[in-house]
Amino acid sequence: MKKIFALISAFFMLFFCNAKAAYTGSDINNIAGFSFEWAEKNIAPLANPDSVASDYHIMALKRAGKAFDYGKYISVTDAKTPKTVQDGQRMIMANTAAGGVLDDDIISQYTYGKEFTNTQDIATSLIAILSGEYAVKSDTTDINRLAVQLLEKQNSDGSFDSDILTTAKSMIALSFLSGKCYVVKGEEIGERYRYDVNTAILRGVNYLQNNKNQDCGYGNVLNTAFVVMALDSAGVDADNDPGFSDGENSTLSALLENCEADGSFGGDKDSTAVALCAIVSHLRAMQGNSAFFTLRTEDMPYNPDDYIEDINHSGEGLKIETQDEIEVSFATQKLIDTSEPPYTLESYSPVESEPYTGQRRNGKNLIVIIVVIVFVIITAVALAIVSYFVYIRPKKNFHCKKSEEDEGDSENKSDTRK
Repeated sequence: MKKIFALISAFFMLFFCNAKAAYTGSDINNIAGFSFEWAEKNIAPLANPDSVASDYHIMALKRAGKAFDYGKYISVTDAKTPKTVQDGQRMIMANTAAGGVLDDDIISQYTYGKEFTNTQDIATSLIAILSGEYAVKSDTTDINRLAVQLLEKQNSDGSFDSDILTTAKSMIALSFLSGKCYVVKGEEIGERYRYDVNTAILRGVNYLQNNKNQDCGYGNVLNTAFVVMALDSAGVDADNDPGFSDGENSTLSALLENCEADGSFGGDKDSTAVALCAIVSHLRAMQGNSAFFTLRTEDMPYNPDDYIEDINHSGEGLKIETQDEIEVSFATQKLIDTSEPPYTLESYSPVESEPYTGQRRNGKNLIVIIVVIVFVIITAVALAIVSYFVYIRPKKNFHCKKSEEDEGDSENKSDTRK
């Protein structure tokens, strides 16, 4: 009997573990609460302000409207000299999120003052400048030139460096420039190259859609978290968009399922801090707030129970509409021609994809309820059958046997009397 109950329990656990539905705002907010508690105990931003965990933790805290001594963090970072360019760029963003304004020399040293060849460095440099609304004070470059340097790194499949993380960061950087179109003169007479930012972002969305894993994730917490933030910045729902959800799994669920019972993501500080940024980013998108990395924008109060249920679907956040062409001049650099023919999205179509609505979520919930009811009925019938064979039928047999013995005893007693 115990074995039967154990099998039934295991079956139900297996069923419920695999029966995924779209996350509600409250679901995500509860997970964020546990993760913030773990981070508060294990990450010390004031002690180590240029670490991955500390800087992203500060960004997550501030963008979620959490209380913290941000003034003290600003003081610490103002006096800190980052060890690497990447540390400097990340510290600029965290300082911006905390409300700080760094000197132009510091911004230049880690962003536009460098001649980057690495695509991630260019992308993060743009994010650091644009998220803090810093001016580029240089005689040799400006935001338009930096943007073109990034755009020319995009491959024909929509990726940047054929890498998930680099593509996600590049999409976040380009989201600040949505609607712009750059025209670059080449070295030859009449040579011109055209870069449409919105088209580049949609091609990035297409690449991410075509390279997700079976669980709709991207191999690790860092990659998946940045993809969620990139999709948020592009107006694509990482939990409900048909390109990033198969009805059971989604890119968001692939991230959240890495959250352990203690609130951490694999017990790792860096992963937990970056995952928190992605969670807060998605909550902000669900509420219709500004994108996560628009760090100067204060659009609080933050109400975790007030969610917009039908935004961020099917790429409609990014329509192919561009401003006037911006001419960018490079004296010696010849760029790759990415203007012919017009790009076709292989399988991702924002127009044809089914938009996310509350009805889709309700439909999924109804299916889950129906399946649960069916299994409850089946289990009840199974238990009834088991109870019959274990309890009722043996009692009948025992009663019959006892009656026969009693009859035998009665006959013996009668013989004795005779």
